[in-house]
This record gives sequence, C-alpha cells and structure tokens, in this order.
Amino acid sequence: VIELGCHSGATSILLSNFRSLFEPYNNSREFHLFDTFTGFPENQSDTDLDQSLFSFELKDNYKEHLENVISSQNIIQSNSSRSTNIEVHAGDIKKTFPDFKEKNPHTLIALALVDLDQFSITKFAIENLESLLRPGSLVVFSGANCRNTPGVNKAIEGTFLKKYEKKKDLNLPYFGYIEIV
Repeated sequence: VIELGCHSGATSILLSNFRSLFEPYNNSREFHLFDTFTGFPENQSDTDLDQSLFSFELKDNYKEHLENVISSQNIIQSNSSRSTNIEVHAGDIKKTFPDFKEKNPHTLIALALVDLDQFSITKFAIENLESLLRPGSLVVFSGANCRNTPGVNKAIEGTFLKKYEKKKDLNLPYFGYIEIV
C-alpha cells in the first residue's frame, strides 16, 4: 500500500488495522506513507485554485510523532496478529518517491492512495506509479470530484490513467478510484 499525501497517517493506520483483521498471518503487506508534513506550497499552478482553503501544515517533527504512533500500533497488533510494516517517507515526493522506487524494485502496488490535491504533483505521482501497478491494483484519489481541487481530474486526464473508467463511491463524494485491468 502506497499513500502519497498521508497528512497525519490516519488512513494507513486504519487500513493496517483492517489488514490485521483480514490478513492476520500476512505480515508481508507493507505500507509506505509519503508527505512533506509542511502543507501546501505558497505558489500553486494556474490549474489549481489561487489559494487553498487549508494549508494542511503539521507541527514540527510530526514525522517522529507519526513513527511513535506506528510503533504503538505495532505493539497492539502483535498481541492479536502479526504487525504491519509501515514506513514513513518525509520530504518532497519528487525526491522521496523515485528514491523509494530505486531502492525497492520488487514493489508491486495493491492499493495506491493519492491525496496530493494539486495538479503538477498529482500528475507526477501518477506517472511514477505506472510501473508499480498490475491488473487488480486500485488507485484511489482524494479530491477527484471536488471544486476545491480541480487539478486532480486534470492530472488524471493527462496520464495513462485516462484510458480507465473512473469510479466513485456514493458515500464518499470527494473520492474516486480506478481499477487497473
């Protein structure tokens, strides 16, 4: 599982809990969380809104806090099943994700969560995910149907994902997903 734009890490921790319930003996599932933890940049492309409604900046040293939460989570999971391997990659995704791919050529993605909200970085992420996806992989987008993040759909349409059907869950209006077939 790759989460690009993990913010506080809550989604992957929740999915890790589900993994411990539904795959209690599969400790090979890895979670890789990517974020700057510093929020949106001041300068945004003209494809995005002039100014975001929120900056999403977290407190200093948030990566260390998240790693402590993950460590606690592993202790809880070890009592009921095997713990999940969750790794946090802090920094600019344009540097951290290619570095991750180079160091982990074995990686195949079952689930990619893309919550980057802005056009250029979302397009970059999609282009860099392509070689890691296989039939059955799911790519989930936050902001795919949201007036505050118009760059997300534009990024999808500008990549290889445009050939796939975009789907959405009626219960989650700002989320869309694509299944690789």
